[in-house]
Amino acid sequence: MLGDRDFRLLWITGWLRNHARFMEVIILGWVVLELTDSPWRVGLLAFFRMIPVPLLGLASGVLSDRVDRKRVMVATEATSFVLMTLLFVLVATDSAEFWSIAIIALGMGIGWVVSFPARNSVIQDMVGTAGITKAMSLETATLAGSRMMGPLYGGLLLNFAGPTEAIFVLTVLYGLDLLLLWRIHIPPRQAVAHEPVTRVLTEGLRFAISSRLILAVILITIVANVLYFPYMGMLPVFARDVLGVGPALLGIMAAADGLGALIGSVFLASRRNIRSPGRIFVFGTILSMTNILLFTFSRTYGLSLAILLAAGLSFSGYHSMQTALVLLSASPEIRGRALGIQMMAIGTGPVGQLITGASAETWGAPRAVAMNCAVALVLMAVITVSFPAIRRKQTIPGQDADEAVEGSRPIAGGSQDAEE
Repeated sequence: MLGDRDFRLLWITGWLRNHARFMEVIILGWVVLELTDSPWRVGLLAFFRMIPVPLLGLASGVLSDRVDRKRVMVATEATSFVLMTLLFVLVATDSAEFWSIAIIALGMGIGWVVSFPARNSVIQDMVGTAGITKAMSLETATLAGSRMMGPLYGGLLLNFAGPTEAIFVLTVLYGLDLLLLWRIHIPPRQAVAHEPVTRVLTEGLRFAISSRLILAVILITIVANVLYFPYMGMLPVFARDVLGVGPALLGIMAAADGLGALIGSVFLASRRNIRSPGRIFVFGTILSMTNILLFTFSRTYGLSLAILLAAGLSFSGYHSMQTALVLLSASPEIRGRALGIQMMAIGTGPVGQLITGASAETWGAPRAVAMNCAVALVLMAVITVSFPAIRRKQTIPGQDADEAVEGSRPIAGGSQDAEE
């Protein structure tokens, strides 16, 4: 699959943009903390980065269905490059203030939300139904690897170079991403007719509700974002107050989950065929939640590190199959809207952060995260029983037939090297 020139370029841009995004979290958070000496402002910065997700998730899917997807991706990455260049100038000239950084973070968040459905729909256009699970596993590998290395790179740049130089590196990464996106040839796709936006949004919601499989994916996505992911924000509390370690070992803890996810996604991508993406999605999520529940009872650093590695390994099933299931279930003309609804489900994450923070303040981080995981496992059991489509061996009806037909075709765009 990486032998196809255009998919390979798109995959490389995934590494660049994901590295930049995870480095950005560390670098901008540190700049704001040094500028304001206010943890509340650091949290508010994260809010600005995430608030576009629930507000624009579905609308971004509609845009992806109605507008040329390459133009959407190029426009959002160009915007990110301009915003990061502006931030570099502000920091280099000591002109940066909190609200200017917050507005830039808001713009970066909007760009990410708008590009998400367009990018994933392009992957489907390139590889077809037969290759989508493997392609999304490769895409997940870029996310997992960046989640592991991005914060580490960001911290090293801040420590040995400084915030100005660190932001300059971010600017370079976004610039390279933009240049590679410009060179990608995307298979032509007929745009959806220009129906009223309200009607398009309603159709997207109706489709998600009527498709038992997509509805199950959306519900599990909400459970994971509200009750599972908030444990990551509590890692500093676990490190200092529970395990008694400093920031260096905290960094290794944060990287362990990403390492496990990277190993798992590479393994899934190496599989010739994935016959049960729904089962991998569901049981990978359940196993990861169980691991984090065990993590809350650990008082030994080595054991905690091993559990986090196992949690990341099992959760690669969630990351790899989540978008693949939506893409496999949705027809081309409504694919972007389905991904937009998925984005709205992801946007419930800030609610979970608030709930977990309040619970940790009252009962402590281990109890708060343990309660989250216990509730999440109960909800996962209910969803798994209530939606049998998600756990069928052949999750997508007719998938085998599609593989038989499409397996003999080259990946879309695969002849570009010969033509050039």
